[in-house]
Amino acid sequence: MLEAISFFDLTEFSHREIFQEADYVWNGLKNLKAYMNSLDYSSFENEDLLDGIPLKKHLMYYQNSLQSGEGCTISWDKVGKGKLSVMREGQLLPGASVIMAGAVIMGQKIQLGKGVLIESGASSRVRLS
Repeated sequence: MLEAISFFDLTEFSHREIFQEADYVWNGLKNLKAYMNSLDYSSFENEDLLDGIPLKKHLMYYQNSLQSGEGCTISWDKVGKGKLSVMREGQLLPGASVIMAGAVIMGQKIQLGKGVLIESGASSRVRLS
């Protein structure tokens, strides 16, 4: 049988309840909507983050707070491997995430992990000011 455990190691996967061990791996998709609706999401209350409108300036999410990215320096190499770094006033902000100007966010159910970069274009180093 083509069970999820045949394809993935679910022992440390934080969302393993999407998959039922006896099910085919693709049946997890049937559970996805209900599962996503059951989660708690961060509250992004910021006058600059408007539903469906391109962001006018960079924002940073750090310690459960959405803040202006002004004065921050970000650099990244292989963002998916935890190589995003954010500095403000010479201090490294471990786990900070960045939403770049021009990004469009839709809906209220948004969850940002640590070290996430949401961008509308690509670059290797940006001074946010």
